[in-house]
Amino acid sequence: MAGPASAAAFNWTRHRSLELLEELELNDLRLAAAYARRSDPNAFRELVIRYHPFVFSVCRRQLSSATDADDATQEVFLKLAQNCHAIESTVGGWLHRCAMNVCASM
Repeated sequence: MAGPASAAAFNWTRHRSLELLEELELNDLRLAAAYARRSDPNAFRELVIRYHPFVFSVCRRQLSSATDADDATQEVFLKLAQNCHAIESTVGGWLHRCAMNVCASM
């Protein structure tokens, strides 16, 4: 049975994990804003590096072919490039919603 020290360690770890997640989400929004304001290619590249595996996996689960998933992934990132200025939620949430919409239209 876990004691008070274990519970405290768990709570600290959970709290710190949530802080790190919030920092990443803020960094993602800052990258999107940097691309939207200045067309910063490094900011966009970093977003693609961070989210390409996620977006591809969403598309791959929705589509029957890997080629279609590749095409959908490219379309999602094209839409990101065109709409970075409009992201109001998390970048990951926006990309997920966009990927689902792109796949539904294919």
